Amino acid sequence: MISLIEENRERIEEACDRYRVDRLRLFGSAATGQFKPGESDLDFFVKFLDRSPTMEYVNGILGLADALEEILQCPVDLITDGSVRNPYLQKEIQERSEIVYDRSNQKTPA
Repeated sequence: MISLIEENRERIEEACDRYRVDRLRLFGSAATGQFKPGESDLDFFVKFLDRSPTMEYVNGILGLADALEEILQCPVDLITDGSVRNPYLQKEIQERSEIVYDRSNQKTPA
């Protein structure tokens, strides 16, 4: 995991909570060690809790993308779980991505 993600993990988790993310994965150059600050973007694969095609869902996608760009100060590409049709991309995400956020692993407040 690149240091940019680790250094901002708490804020990323807060954004994921706010936009009802179930799971957020990092793939592409940042997951394979090829990330170049100032040149590369960050590629994220996201699964939301609610995937119904509503305006709230669309706002969640756009809001999360904006939040991640603000937090990381880097361009972000956000791909949703229902949008990947290319089998090669599906395989890359499955095999070469790193989990950034997983709601099932989050601690609940006491």
